[in-house]
Amino acid sequence: IGNLEPYHYNFSKFKIWHRYLNGM
Repeated sequence: IGNLEPYHYNFSKFKIWHRYLNGM
């Protein structure tokens, strides 16, 4: 599960970045 943590963090960051681009 420890290895999955970084992936989940990157996924959240990607989602936020995608939302930011959509906002523009």
